[in-house]
Amino acid sequence: MNTQNNWRVRTKTIDEMLHDVQDRIDSSSEYIMVNSERFLDFFVQLLADQNFKIVLNTLNILNMIIGMPQQKLRYEKLLKNEIAQDRDWGISNASFGRHISLIVKKLSDSKNIIRQEAIKCLFGINQIMRMGNKKDNNFIALILPYLNNSSNWHIREELLNLLIKCFLTSQDASEFDAYQCLDSIL
Repeated sequence: MNTQNNWRVRTKTIDEMLHDVQDRIDSSSEYIMVNSERFLDFFVQLLADQNFKIVLNTLNILNMIIGMPQQKLRYEKLLKNEIAQDRDWGISNASFGRHISLIVKKLSDSKNIIRQEAIKCLFGINQIMRMGNKKDNNFIALILPYLNNSSNWHIREELLNLLIKCFLTSQDASEFDAYQCLDSIL
């Protein structure tokens, strides 16, 4: 994957990775959950690639990892006393925070499918962050600078749509701080 010269090898490799991750999720989702932060760190780097197929498959892999039922698996582990109550399990909010900027940059892509997958990824991150500790949920704060300061209209439009979707799916004010959005926009 590190060689930029042979695009065929790189696209074949990402295809194989996509199938391997899907097979691993189907057969042993716990393995993916335990190593999810390392996977996230690795795959997010591939978003900077110039090859459309590599970026698309990377976003698909990220969506598979993010879409795993983290909280349900963690709850089952807690019930079986396999992990401690205070132990993090899965992807931490801090890890998501480090990578949001790279995913937001994909919203400026000219290809609609890339933007759709990036939005799906960001919405999945929002879902996970809002299920976690309320004081660690800074999703809106991480997104708003791009909404206000981006010169790309695709980014602004997609983030505004994302914030509306997050607002509509939130259960209460603790999951979505509308005042924070209004202060930033006005």
